[in-house]
Amino acid sequence: MHSFFGRIVPGILSDKFGCFNIYIMTCFLTSILILCLWIPASSNTALIIFSAFYGFTSGAFVSLGPALIVQISPMEKTGVRQGLLFFVASIGALVTGPIGGAITLSDHGGFMGLKVFAGVMCLAGSVFALLARIAAVGVEPLKKF
Repeated sequence: MHSFFGRIVPGILSDKFGCFNIYIMTCFLTSILILCLWIPASSNTALIIFSAFYGFTSGAFVSLGPALIVQISPMEKTGVRQGLLFFVASIGALVTGPIGGAITLSDHGGFMGLKVFAGVMCLAGSVFALLARIAAVGVEPLKKF
């Protein structure tokens, strides 16, 4: 349910503040949630709170990605670039399951290594999104893009 709102609310906010800006903000929020809330979580309450916020922020990642492609692409290249976006995302979806299993196995069934891996990979993706925005419009944090 939280992902539902996470797909709609950031879309509305992106009309006012810029799609790239909201996308980058939610990507960094997702990374922070993983690294600062999921890793130290030791109770069911903390995990439920993490899940609710993570569902919201990760929903924005899913819904704003295609909108970014439309924003930065000429109309005749939109379809090809959407296909490339989903192709690259599918590779990540394909390989992270076995990588996560290997990390969990090497941690003797523990999830700390997997949590760190997820947080660092999400943070790296957030940095790349920020660098893409900087390459597109420069270092102007208040510019709507």
